[in-house]
Amino acid sequence: VGLLTEKVLSVDSNGGYSVESRTTDMTVTAGGEVTKAEDQPPTVDLYDRLGQLLEVKGKDRDSTDFRMEQFQAIHYPDRPIKVGDTWDLSVRKKDGSLEVIGTCLVQGRESSGGVDCFKLRTTMKEMRDKDPMSCDLTWWVSVQDGSQVKVDGIIKNMPIEGLGIADTKSTLVLQK
Repeated sequence: VGLLTEKVLSVDSNGGYSVESRTTDMTVTAGGEVTKAEDQPPTVDLYDRLGQLLEVKGKDRDSTDFRMEQFQAIHYPDRPIKVGDTWDLSVRKKDGSLEVIGTCLVQGRESSGGVDCFKLRTTMKEMRDKDPMSCDLTWWVSVQDGSQVKVDGIIKNMPIEGLGIADTKSTLVLQK
């Protein structure tokens, strides 16, 4: 459980954007024991107009961060969404091969934290042989601007510094 604070830094003429993120007040439960995690330094992620992650920037960021960020980004279709819509999503490596595949479903419309939201369910999996991550996440995203409000779900085989590979259940409330 934790708090993710995000701030849009820029939007380019093609609709791509950069977001500064900071994670605080995190607790990790492993083996039934709850541990307070260190607050993380701010990072900057660059996205295309549909939410596809292009680059991660920040102190001590590496390819593991990029892998995890793919599962923490909403991949929108190239059209307006409505309740009942579904779409396939894919993330490709620079060489064009598939890195992540998945599906998204607009389950409904409801309020979260006083914000009118679409409720989305996303399932994704990595296309790798060794310890592929997969997820089943429920997102609440603002109807007004598409920003993330809350996410709840499970990520399997998530690399966690100091713990190794673990299955995680998380709830993050996002603060703008």
